[in-house]
Amino acid sequence: MTTTACCVSPALALFPLRAVTIVWGIAHCGFYSAQQARLIGLAGVAAAPVALSLNASFTYLGFSLGAFVGLVTLRYAYAAQLGWAAGAFDVASLLLMLAINCRQRPVRAQSAVAACAS
Repeated sequence: MTTTACCVSPALALFPLRAVTIVWGIAHCGFYSAQQARLIGLAGVAAAPVALSLNASFTYLGFSLGAFVGLVTLRYAYAAQLGWAAGAFDVASLLLMLAINCRQRPVRAQSAVAACAS
């Protein structure tokens, strides 16, 4: 048991939990809409249903993978190690994002403006 869990009553712990859940929900809704708009822009209107379906499928796959890793972590370790398992996925996603961004060529501002004007 952690120090916080033994020092805070359950009634007092509900307020920060509810506050964090509300902030997470607002951030999730804002991110998901922006991601869908970007996908439609990248795929085009004709391929938008397929792109959005694949996005939803991989989002649910990520949720399932996270639940499975949490299950395995709880089975073979302690609940205190859940943060380390989640952190490992955060680091892996950051490295993947950096690898993808480093491989893409930067778009020049002049060519982007010319593409938007035509």
